[in-house]
Amino acid sequence: MNSPHRHARTWRVVLFAAVTAAAVAATFALPRLPQDPAYHAFADRRTFARLPNAADVLSNLAFLAVGFLGLRVLRTRRAGFLDARERAPWFVLFAGVILTAAGSAIYHLAPTSSSLVLDRLPMSVAFMGLFSAMVAERLDVRAGTRFLVPLLAVGTVSVLWWYATELRGSGDLRPYYLVQAYTLAAIPLLLVIAPARATRVPAGSWLGSRCTPSRSSPRRGTARSSPPPEGS
Repeated sequence: MNSPHRHARTWRVVLFAAVTAAAVAATFALPRLPQDPAYHAFADRRTFARLPNAADVLSNLAFLAVGFLGLRVLRTRRAGFLDARERAPWFVLFAGVILTAAGSAIYHLAPTSSSLVLDRLPMSVAFMGLFSAMVAERLDVRAGTRFLVPLLAVGTVSVLWWYATELRGSGDLRPYYLVQAYTLAAIPLLLVIAPARATRVPAGSWLGSRCTPSRSSPRRGTARSSPPPEGS
């Protein structure tokens, strides 16, 4: 890697690390965030075929379908990763979506704080898989994949922290909200500060990164022209 590219990647990593650290510090500077006492009181409690809270329970079939479809694509060449290591975070994401479908269905059948753990744990897995995948794609493959397991641990601890504090009567959702909110906020940040590895489109051009052909399979008229051989 030449020096300009190395310097560009370094400032991106430093900027992303600084924003992440600031988000963590800002989250824990806030007062404790308890869960709404009416959280389990659903607006729609209708029963269908003896299934309580049927609309909420059955809506998880969509998550189940998306999770299995994602895993199916990952097993084919259509996934199109430049580096095989990038597959692992996406596998975790879609596996987490499948587990979320199961955990959310269980929670909505009998909504309690205990059953809510089964909903939030797989959600944290999915969020951390997505976070790792975006870091691997936009910043650094090795960092994104190496941090996958620690990120999963962070997500798990955020849920267990909430549940432990909830049992003590002083529930604190700050870590869990950080896992969710910052993962979603980090996506546009990474799209802005880092170009797509597969296309090398200008930073911030998310649409272009999805429409421009990759270097490995250029379309007619889009590939860079190579310099003529010497002496021609």
